[in-house]
Amino acid sequence: MAFFKGTATDYQDFLNQLKNLVKDDHVSAAGIYDGGTGYAVGDTITLSGGTKYHEPELEVRGISSGDYISNAVVAAGGTGYVVGDELYPVGGTFSVGAVLEVTSVSGGVVTGVQINNPGICSSQPGNPVSTTTDGSGVNCTLTLTFTAGTGIITACHIADAGVYTAQASNPVAQNTTSGSGTGAKFDLTYTDTAWETKVDYRAYEATAAAISTAGTGYTTNDIVTVVGGSFTVAATVKILTVSGGVPQTIEVHTELGDYISTPDNPASTSGGTGSGLTLTMSWAYTVAEHQYLMIHNTTTDQYIGWKTEKETSPSDAFLVQCVGFSGFTSTSTPWGEQPGSSADGVHEDTYVPLSGGAAPATIYYWLNVNDKRVTGAFKIASVYPNMYVGAPNTLLTAAEWAYPQVILGCLARRVPYTYGGVDFAGMNNPGVQLAGSASYQGPGWLRMPDGQFKQILNWYISINNPQIWDYDINVGPTSGVNYPLPAVPNAWYDASTNWRALFSISHTTVPTYALKRINSEWIMIPVTLAEKSPALLFGNLDGIFCFNPDGAINAEDRIYIGSAIYRCFQNCNKSNRNYFYAIREN
Repeated sequence: MAFFKGTATDYQDFLNQLKNLVKDDHVSAAGIYDGGTGYAVGDTITLSGGTKYHEPELEVRGISSGDYISNAVVAAGGTGYVVGDELYPVGGTFSVGAVLEVTSVSGGVVTGVQINNPGICSSQPGNPVSTTTDGSGVNCTLTLTFTAGTGIITACHIADAGVYTAQASNPVAQNTTSGSGTGAKFDLTYTDTAWETKVDYRAYEATAAAISTAGTGYTTNDIVTVVGGSFTVAATVKILTVSGGVPQTIEVHTELGDYISTPDNPASTSGGTGSGLTLTMSWAYTVAEHQYLMIHNTTTDQYIGWKTEKETSPSDAFLVQCVGFSGFTSTSTPWGEQPGSSADGVHEDTYVPLSGGAAPATIYYWLNVNDKRVTGAFKIASVYPNMYVGAPNTLLTAAEWAYPQVILGCLARRVPYTYGGVDFAGMNNPGVQLAGSASYQGPGWLRMPDGQFKQILNWYISINNPQIWDYDINVGPTSGVNYPLPAVPNAWYDASTNWRALFSISHTTVPTYALKRINSEWIMIPVTLAEKSPALLFGNLDGIFCFNPDGAINAEDRIYIGSAIYRCFQNCNKSNRNYFYAIREN
């Protein structure tokens, strides 16, 4: 998986970034080649070299102090060596092994070396120092100089995987650091995700039409279709007046079109009662600001996509529609008519609102991408919309569920998140209610084993009536009937209560203890997709977890459990404890 964080200037800029983040090479492992000196835990490091679309970032997670090799000269060159052989000092006590490299030889005798990894030792070997090698040479000894150092990096975390269009050659040196450390170098491993772009364009529509060649035989109110270009929907023009069958005045009709590329002027037409009418057309990006992106994973065969939407009624809104597909025909196939499209006009759409009624100055995003799905959180002002698009971790076999897919945003209507006190959430506790409305909407869909969709929804008017869950997919553990809070810590597993009490919707007050392991580590509970009738567990949202923040965690904080790192978020505009979730970074 790859974790990315960054900013976008608007919803279309985010979509442009997304199509590049999911492809090309990213850093999947970073071995410490040279730990440098002077670093502190938490320092962030950017890397030199290569050509980058998106800057990778490493975070220092462990440091040590000790003596390191600061100089090395050949004492005895031995025999049988070649340039590039690695040399490993023998003796002393090294907590991090030193590595040197043969840079020059004469008849198999080593004449020059360089320090690849200076190591960290608590007890120095005596000069001359014997070496072993990964080659076939023998008997090379070195005279080593050691220097005492602090803040030597011993562990690091890939805080942002970055995107390379041309890889940096190993070892990769530090470019910048947030601290005062120097000298760090890394051995990077790159991975290219298996996502490919199937649809990527910003739609044009007709804004004006003028007569180029009038033609003959037309009738007032004839509707003609513009010919040419590449489109999902063709533009139409209405003939307003004619004289002897010759059009005199025209206007763009109600269908403005949805064009990938526009026809050349003059454009031919079809339809109507006459023939020969050609037009000089004017085009602009769509009023609805439609931009389309569909990607396909060649490993998992997932087809997922996004479409930007600008809504002007009842209030300005800038949103991204999340869509799932089961296949692809052609770019010019209408969005809702692509195979298995969840945006088919039958199901409610699912959106991520990226404005509060006006285009924001900055959108912050945190994304986790692998070959199964794209998931992430956004920050707009003080609100944290989120999405999950792609396959979950399934509990069914491939034969039982050939094409698992979740399409989950956090709104089911094209309104800004500030509209009329809209109450909305996705990911671990999905639901939408507009102010003054007694109804609740599900902001997502699960593609079932039979290929049909079921709505994902946790919110209901009467949460204590379990019958109302029968027709939807719930997300646990925040779904479920209410139970009293356990009376004492560690009683959450008792048969008289239920662990869901620590998350259920009505329990919004913070208890006097948190749900933690005995060693005080947080318990991360997988976010589970379930159906009540029949009772089925489908799987978990990959990399998404529920936890009880106990008032001690804020949005954007991180939780460290062993080597695992989790980024925490409140669910949209909800900040009660049962709405917090975490995205795993690594």
